[in-house]
Amino acid sequence: MSFSDLYFSPRGRIPRSTWWIGVIGLVVWNVVVFFILWTVLGPKLYLTFVGRLFGFAFNVLNIYLAYNVAVKRFNDRERAVVNAQAVAAFWGFKSVTDLFRITGDPWAQNWMDKLFLLGGTAIGLWYFIELGCMRGTVGPNAHGEDPVRDS
Repeated sequence: MSFSDLYFSPRGRIPRSTWWIGVIGLVVWNVVVFFILWTVLGPKLYLTFVGRLFGFAFNVLNIYLAYNVAVKRFNDRERAVVNAQAVAAFWGFKSVTDLFRITGDPWAQNWMDKLFLLGGTAIGLWYFIELGCMRGTVGPNAHGEDPVRDS
């Protein structure tokens, strides 16, 4: 599977190993871009509207990339795409509240920040188990052939 297929298309199925590669790629991408943004903007990344706008644009791209990777694993497990859509909506809402400084201040977190932290942790555990540990559907399904050839 090509880089563009993995991150820029929700079609098809991927095995756990490809999902993990996709997740690791997203983590590396996030660290690199955050380092660049922090080097250029410093605390202004959180303290000014322009900085938060850069962060928002970066988050929207991340949500899109992560959504496509997750959809392929949900397709492999024959789960509804609405699972990935709900998670994308959760992070999209968090990004909007960060943009307008309702949440997202790392030096003064409020109750909504803590609620997002709790929800994000639950989503992370769910994705770890459902997408990262559990086998996909054996054999072909509505989304294509089984990506694991040894079955």
